[in-house]
Amino acid sequence: MRHLIDFDQMTLQEWQKLYALGQHIRENPGAYAKSCQGKLVATLFYEPSTRTQNSFKSAMYRLGGQTLGFSNPQNSSVAKGETVADTVRMMNGYADIIAIR
Repeated sequence: MRHLIDFDQMTLQEWQKLYALGQHIRENPGAYAKSCQGKLVATLFYEPSTRTQNSFKSAMYRLGGQTLGFSNPQNSSVAKGETVADTVRMMNGYADIIAIR
């Protein structure tokens, strides 16, 4: 399992391959319409961003997956003092992908 926290975690060739895949998906959306069926993305938004959060949700829905998460940390266990690391560990058991802002 790999985590994409910063650009140094992948080689240039890996990033190029990822960008090429993204371009192929963009040009052939029907070929990927159900590629995330049965998958969940957790969107953990510690600061508000309507466009970013909805872009993640929209992408997942278009790929056949579903979303869960929060858009306000005050509506989560963060309000009780849970750390980001604890939240990620807990959500890792529920979701296949975690997107944090």
